[in-house]
Amino acid sequence: IPPRIRGRALGVFNSAGAFGIALGPIALSVFLGVWGWRPVYLLWSIPAFLIPWLLLRLRLPTPKPQSRSRDESASEFQILRNVSLIILLALLGARAVAGNVINTYITPYFVDVWSIDPATASLIFGIRPLMALCASPMGGVMVDRISEKVWMMIGLIAQIISIMVIA
Repeated sequence: IPPRIRGRALGVFNSAGAFGIALGPIALSVFLGVWGWRPVYLLWSIPAFLIPWLLLRLRLPTPKPQSRSRDESASEFQILRNVSLIILLALLGARAVAGNVINTYITPYFVDVWSIDPATASLIFGIRPLMALCASPMGGVMVDRISEKVWMMIGLIAQIISIMVIA
């Protein structure tokens, strides 16, 4: 991919994942209102067990290991000695942990604290990845026009503000 359109390509790629993530909570909110939670989770357990089983049965060719010289391995390890990179990786790890905590508890928070019914809370939770479906390609275009660093800072600041508003 040419560097001038790399952000756009990554944005489109990320939007496909966002579509899959959005589909679950939105479909859950529709089915919860119709059937209740027990039949819905029973229904969803079928693909949850079937897909891994099918993937385990899939035979893929084994890639041949590439031989690397000792100098190449050493140079790849030296990048981790860069203090800025280590700090960035630690901060991104902390952000991922915080994001997982929020994803785990946001729907019960809506139900318990805001007294929203579970189907509506699931729909609200599904809107976030649905917005990412639209925002990812636009963000990719912006990354191609502005530097990655600036756009990443804008995104992180927007996340911080949105979490503060919800709390």
